Amino acid sequence: MIVLLQSDWYLMKNAQNLDASNGILSVRGGIAVKTATGFFERLIGLLSYKELPCNSGLLIRKCSAVHTFGMRFTIDVLFLDSDDRVLKIVTLAPRKVHCLFSANSVLELSEGAADFHDIKAGDTLWKKEI
Repeated sequence: MIVLLQSDWYLMKNAQNLDASNGILSVRGGIAVKTATGFFERLIGLLSYKELPCNSGLLIRKCSAVHTFGMRFTIDVLFLDSDDRVLKIVTLAPRKVHCLFSANSVLELSEGAADFHDIKAGDTLWKKEI
């Protein structure tokens, strides 16, 4: 389950015990996902990170292809349809490209996060506004 917390944060899949006080988001049992909304956020993506914490990710809407050129770490890439159903999961090492033209969005997670959180192709990531 994904829950919309603020304008661009989500809490995903079996998450509990959320604390968003003082602008600090802490999540136990789920994944905090930031949505890349602006041009530069979408352009830069995860390039500015040295590593991606295992409990966070980046959601890019209206996207069907990703690259890891310039990145320093491997990521799990979840390709989603318009209903946020997982179409495909790939693990992408640095300096690689992958696309799925039927995808509507891409969720980038740390390597192994999809397995750790038991996310599989066919799962639907539901959303609910607070």
